[in-house]
Amino acid sequence: MNLLAAGISILLLMVGCSQPPSQPSDPSPVETGNEHSNGLSVEIEVGDAATSQVDEPVDLLLVVTAFHPVTLQFSSGQRFDFVVSKDGEEVWRWSGDQFFTQALGEESLSAGDELRYQAQWTPTEEGTYEVLGLVTATNPEFEEGSLSAEQTLTVEGRS
Repeated sequence: MNLLAAGISILLLMVGCSQPPSQPSDPSPVETGNEHSNGLSVEIEVGDAATSQVDEPVDLLLVVTAFHPVTLQFSSGQRFDFVVSKDGEEVWRWSGDQFFTQALGEESLSAGDELRYQAQWTPTEEGTYEVLGLVTATNPEFEEGSLSAEQTLTVEGRS
């Protein structure tokens, strides 16, 4: 009986002296465009101006800047995507006609490093479009679609 009491006393002492498990910190709120998201900034540039012409290619640039070291994890060879919508309907997706390796990958960034992803889209009709650029990282600390930025583009007819 004394051996049982001693064992329980040691067990209680060990439990009482142990530190509680550390709680994972909540990542900061995820924001897009020129704002920081878990130490990253995601910006989109659409052409040279916010206005373009029908049948003229528009350059799309997605820039990811790290403010502390981070490794982005990917579930395939795809690293980014651009999606163009008009009146809430998707009209073009960069990855729509692309093929990607089915292999895990990663991109490591040091503080101050940038990743730059480029594509080109040619609008075929006038209107106001929303251009979404996104990084397809699958890190658990980033919500799906959180590493993104959006910009409005007005397309006018040829003069």
